[in-house]
Amino acid sequence: ETVLRQAIGERVKPVLMVNKVDRALLELQLPGEELYQCFCRSIESVNVIVAMYEEEAIGDLMVDPCKGTVAFGSGLHQFQIGR
Repeated sequence: ETVLRQAIGERVKPVLMVNKVDRALLELQLPGEELYQCFCRSIESVNVIVAMYEEEAIGDLMVDPCKGTVAFGSGLHQFQIGR
């Protein structure tokens, strides 16, 4: 939260990287719907923090996969999905 708040204060638009997707798929073997809900909760948590510190001068800072501000991937397996 601290880094996100500082970035917004410096007028840097946030981008979210959801890491360890491989673990959710391979180790935890989460069903598709549960995985989707988990991703949605993570994105919503970030957006709650963004909403607390958002400034009108910067514009819309909410992260959204459809806007290209959220990526999904795995550092271990070196892949990333997103814009």
